[in-house]
Amino acid sequence: MERMWRCKNEKNRPEALIKLPPLKGKWFGAMIFRWNDKDDKSVHIECWVDPSGLNEYGKPQNKWKKYLEFDDDGKKLESNAEYFKPITKNRGKKENYHATLRINSVEFEAKYLFVREIAPAPTPRSEI
Repeated sequence: MERMWRCKNEKNRPEALIKLPPLKGKWFGAMIFRWNDKDDKSVHIECWVDPSGLNEYGKPQNKWKKYLEFDDDGKKLESNAEYFKPITKNRGKKENYHATLRINSVEFEAKYLFVREIAPAPTPRSEI
């Protein structure tokens, strides 16, 4: 089975910032953040994990650690030998915008799954 996306070369592969313990059969938390960089031509992606999972009451422990950080400028990832510009703008009508959770070749059970837009901070106004 081939991966859909590949790094252009190994030096472009984002390196994990922490080593994860074995997670098979355990609950763990994962969060992905993505935002446009200031140039609006590239995106910044961060993956955070909480390997401590759920407490004895089934609630998240919220011991988050940054696992991965990556800037996608369209020159590092390829699919079938073609490179794609990162998606920096939603496409289509606003009521049709959506987010996709895609996990290949793994059986999983999810709890507390949600997607949320984080509004950008307002631009400060200069005082007169």
